[in-house]
Amino acid sequence: MPVVVLLGVLVWWLVAGRYTSVPSVTGLSVSAARAELTDAGFRVVTGHGRNSNTVATGQVISTDPAARSEIGRGGQVTVIPSLGPVMVSMPPVTGQSLAQAQQTIRAAGLKPAAPTYQTSDGVPTGLVISTNPPAYQSWPQDKPVQLVVSSGQPLPDLVDQQLSDVQSWAAAAGYTINPVADNSSPQPAGTITAQQPAAGTPVTPNEVITVDVSTGQGSGQNGQPGGETAIPNVTGLSQAQATTALQRAGFGVQVNQGVFGRKVTSYSPTGEAPQGSTITINIGYL
Repeated sequence: MPVVVLLGVLVWWLVAGRYTSVPSVTGLSVSAARAELTDAGFRVVTGHGRNSNTVATGQVISTDPAARSEIGRGGQVTVIPSLGPVMVSMPPVTGQSLAQAQQTIRAAGLKPAAPTYQTSDGVPTGLVISTNPPAYQSWPQDKPVQLVVSSGQPLPDLVDQQLSDVQSWAAAAGYTINPVADNSSPQPAGTITAQQPAAGTPVTPNEVITVDVSTGQGSGQNGQPGGETAIPNVTGLSQAQATTALQRAGFGVQVNQGVFGRKVTSYSPTGEAPQGSTITINIGYL
């Protein structure tokens, strides 16, 4: 072989030929990565694993030297396996407000997902009912924590109940009943025939619940109207006294509060009206 050729081969070997590029094996299993690197002529060792929120347990996070590095042929490459995500113990947050629970979760090193809402008979509005994962379970640091939050008590089914009974329940629970006369129902006067919001809907204190109330006009003999009910005289009574008297008679009540006074100065309509009708009382100085 000519000296010039030998010299060229020697120069190539010294400058580039004895070096080779480390292939990328990130994301492969450790066994697959070792096989590929060995086939490429490298000596392979497995280094200490590290946690990773993006690379699955047992897969290669990185190599040393890094992928595409130039090292001598037959050199050593260390593969770094993933130990999986950092695991964090879920703190107990059931019964806390949503804001407090989110703060507690973040302080523990986890992140809360957008909450979902569910009606509850026993858990007040805005408090956490449950979590996924449950308290004290180890959970991946990068995986969002699911929160179920109470949207309040579900509205019961009021249809077929008597208006007076429902008004008593609503007053105790902090709701307002808005009765609307239903002149076409065959139900007895004072019977609720429809409601809005629907049964099962979450309701909050001070919410207004509209109910359709049968006037009894659709249940008379041979389809004739069933008549009207006398409206109690509530002039001179307090608002509370007048409201109680009218509701017991099967009427709804609307209040017009004047600037001065606490007595009923007048009410409308007077005389008779279908049960379920709304009676307006004017409060002022008598």
